Amino acid sequence: MRLIISFLLFFVLNNVVSQEKKTLTEQEYLLLQNKIRLNINVNVDSAVVYANKMAKSDNFKHLAFAEGALSYLNQLKGNSAKSKESYQLAFKYLNKMPESREKTEIKSYLYNYGGLGEWKRGNFSKALENYQEGMKLSMEIRDIVQIVKFKTNISSINNAVGNYRLAIKNLRQLD
Repeated sequence: MRLIISFLLFFVLNNVVSQEKKTLTEQEYLLLQNKIRLNINVNVDSAVVYANKMAKSDNFKHLAFAEGALSYLNQLKGNSAKSKESYQLAFKYLNKMPESREKTEIKSYLYNYGGLGEWKRGNFSKALENYQEGMKLSMEIRDIVQIVKFKTNISSINNAVGNYRLAIKNLRQLD
């Protein structure tokens, strides 16, 4: 009887402790963010592990970024339904953040991930809409790195649909 009670107590405590959310420090968040970005095209499974680790935070900024990244990662794995679900969840977390530069920055990241996901689904017009909306936000906060990413992605989509002149024009703007 003691053995059964011990096992039950072990499983209950294990589940309670393992599901505990904690706030990541800003340094931990940035480190995980970089690991996700570096592994997104190299090792999708590793990127998923890092995004899930970030999703254990109780900070809405961290949760929004993690779910945005997971939306694209799930699309890369071929799970469109889960991808769309994660994308919607990312915006729910984003809406819980107070208005700030950080919120605008995360929103632009989400539009980038949304555009990448739509691109993988073959919805080029929806991807372009996401990129253009995200680029407006990045210009608003003067995030040059994100603007370059959006311009590059827009050029790649234009190239994919055969609009070479517009693709070249966008790439020249980057110079």
